[in-house]
Amino acid sequence: AASAADALADARELYGAGGLEDAEAVLERAVDLERSASSKAALLKLLGDVRVDAAGTSAQSRANFSSLRANACVFEGKWSYEATLGSSGIMQLGWCTARCPFTRENGVGDAPDSFAFDGHRVRKWNVSSQPYGKAWVAGDVITCTIDLSPGPEGGTVSYHRNGVPLGVAFDN
Repeated sequence: AASAADALADARELYGAGGLEDAEAVLERAVDLERSASSKAALLKLLGDVRVDAAGTSAQSRANFSSLRANACVFEGKWSYEATLGSSGIMQLGWCTARCPFTRENGVGDAPDSFAFDGHRVRKWNVSSQPYGKAWVAGDVITCTIDLSPGPEGGTVSYHRNGVPLGVAFDN
């Protein structure tokens, strides 16, 4: 996974020379938006034919390849999010830097600065793929965790399926 230093460099690049202070202001704004259920969809970047409900808590792809990316920055500590699957289809869930290209052909896991898990194909992705995890089914809750803490415990990306750890998918 990307180091905390890399993530901070990304924040500085995105938010100017003020970097950390500006990134903290953006994160505070994101927290404010998150408190408003009707504003949750404003935190998302969509590519392709993706429908998001008014609360910003449910998304549905209506095309062969669509992408959805949260517009929030994490650069230190341990972070997780959960996705409840509406189907058992091909999806890549994970983490990426702001530099990760999202196109009609590429999304999370398809670039060097992104890491993903696909439970339909039972593989982890970081440009290429390797076997990982267990097959998912509709209704499963997938937890995606990134640990950017310094030291031997940090620098990892891991996943859980219905609360059961699948192990570390990526590490430094």
